[in-house]
Amino acid sequence: MRAALEVIAERGYPGGASLAAVAERVGLTQKYNAMRPAIVQTFSALLGESVTEEHPARAYFTERYAGVRAGMAGVLRAEYGDRLPSGLTPERAAPLLVAVLDGLQYQWLLDPESVDMASAFRDFLTLLGEGDD
Repeated sequence: MRAALEVIAERGYPGGASLAAVAERVGLTQKYNAMRPAIVQTFSALLGESVTEEHPARAYFTERYAGVRAGMAGVLRAEYGDRLPSGLTPERAAPLLVAVLDGLQYQWLLDPESVDMASAFRDFLTLLGEGDD
């Protein structure tokens, strides 16, 4: 997720920022991701189970999401300053961005032929006030 925002910040949106560029940034290719849904499935299953109080992965995911939100807010602040085009602060937009990306992963796992994660993410950026649509 951080790689996505970094690529968008460096290359602009739309245009230079692509899913392939993000995958390259994190050392993956689109073909690799499409061939490895089990990795996304495993992550998703562990995340879902970790919401119970005694789950051994709860602390990991709690800390991970705090770090991801902080990182996203930092990338958004570097790109937009204290306010996004929509008027949201980076801290208010970051959890929304994480939720959209995670939700898109679940939808893709359930119906990969019907869910275009890249297009849906672009639509979300439009909602943030980035696009002209």
